[in-house]
Formats: sequence, structure tokens, C-alpha cells
Amino acid sequence: MLRRVMLAASLALAAIGATSSRRAAPWIVLVYGNLLPERRALVSWEENQKLLASLGPETVLPPGTARGGERRGLELALFWGWQWKATAGAPASVRALRPEQANQRGWYYPAKDQAPAVMTLGSGFRVVGDSGLAVLRRHGIPTRVR
Repeated sequence: MLRRVMLAASLALAAIGATSSRRAAPWIVLVYGNLLPERRALVSWEENQKLLASLGPETVLPPGTARGGERRGLELALFWGWQWKATAGAPASVRALRPEQANQRGWYYPAKDQAPAVMTLGSGFRVVGDSGLAVLRRHGIPTRVR
């Protein structure tokens, strides 16, 4: 009986952890760099969650694949935490944000040739899935470059 209770508790905790990690998202994502005429601000928590949830597991790119330094990319500034919720709803405040204020920084590399679109928010690369690419397209962010 104790074994069943322990198993049920473990499964419940695992489910809660999996759900909460998939539900985490920054309130604001700034995307900027030479590929854009002006920076873009993603201020929908739901869209930002969809973008990050679309990322594949962290990986090393296969040999011969264009790495980040070998293709043009865009910088990312992610603003995590409740303190950014009000800012996300105020366009003038979003325009005043500086990337240095972000909690996390990263890079986004649109697809090129056979290489998929990838993001790096830490040490490795993560392939951006179709739902994430759709979010980026809606904001005029390129998903493929030459």
C-alpha cells in the first residue's frame, strides 16, 4: 500500500513539474538586429509561451551545419517575472525598454539552406518548431535567410 501511495505521489509531482515548466514564459521578448528594420517586441505571454514551448531539446548542431557564427542572427532579450506584466501592456514602456534590462539574453538564427531555425538561450542550440516559427512570422521576424 505504501508503495502505491509513493508511486502516486511521485507521478503527481512529476505531472505538476512538467505542466508548470511548459507554462513558464517571459512577459516580453525583444528581437533585434541587422535582419530587421526596427526591433520587434513580443508582448503576449501566451505567444511567448508558445514560442518557447516549441523549442526542441538542447543539442549540438550536426557537422557541416551552419552554426550561429556562420549565419546572420537576431539578438533576444527576455523579460521574466511579474514585474514586467504592466510594462508589457503599455506600448510606451515597451519602447523605452533596453536589452540590458532583460533577465535573459540569447540569439535566434533563422533557417538557412538545410539548417533549421534555432535559438540559443544557454550553452546549446534548440530547433524552433512550427508553432514557434508561426509566432515569429506574425511579428514580421524572418524564419529563413539566404
